[in-house]
Amino acid sequence: MSAAMPFSLSALRRPGALLALAALCTLWGGARADTYRWIDPRSGNPVLSDRPPPAGVRHYRRIQEGASPDDAPTKDGVDLAGQPYENRLAAAKYPVLLYVSPNCGEGCTQAQDLLRERGIPHREINVTPTDQAAQEALSKESGNRQVPFLKVGTRSQLGFQRDAWNRLLDAAGYAKKAP
Repeated sequence: MSAAMPFSLSALRRPGALLALAALCTLWGGARADTYRWIDPRSGNPVLSDRPPPAGVRHYRRIQEGASPDDAPTKDGVDLAGQPYENRLAAAKYPVLLYVSPNCGEGCTQAQDLLRERGIPHREINVTPTDQAAQEALSKESGNRQVPFLKVGTRSQLGFQRDAWNRLLDAAGYAKKAP
C-alpha cells in the first residue's frame, strides 16, 4: 500500500465511513452557485454573475442549471431563445421597442409584419386610450402620441416607412430575414 494515500481502504469497509463519504459526495454536488443575468444600466452590456444584480436593476434573470446564458431573455424580458447569434448580439446592444395602437390601422400592421418577417426580437407596447402609462411613455420617447413608433437602441423612427425601418434595423446588426 502506498504511503501517499490519506486513508486506509479498510476504512471504507465500515458502514459509518461509507455513509459519511456518501453524504459528503451529496453535499459536494449540491454546492452550486446560482447564475444571474442582467443588463448593466451604465454601459448597456449584458452581465453574468454568481451574485444577484445591484438594487437598481429592475429586470434580471436567474439562469437555471443546464441552461445557456444565450437562451436567457435580454432587456425588458424579450425572449432570445432560438434567435440567431447576430440578433442576440444586436438585441443586447440595441433593443427594439414598437409602439402600436388598436386603431392604428395599416401602418401598425405593416410595422408588425416587417418585424415578424425579419424575425426581430422586440417588445411591443399597445397604446390604448385608457392606458395613461403607455401614452406617457410614447410621448416621452417620441415627443408626441402618434403610432407606429419604432425605437432601436437610442435611435427612432415615427410612422412606418419600410426602407427607413430596414436601414435602422440593418445599422443595429439585426438579421435581414427570419431564421
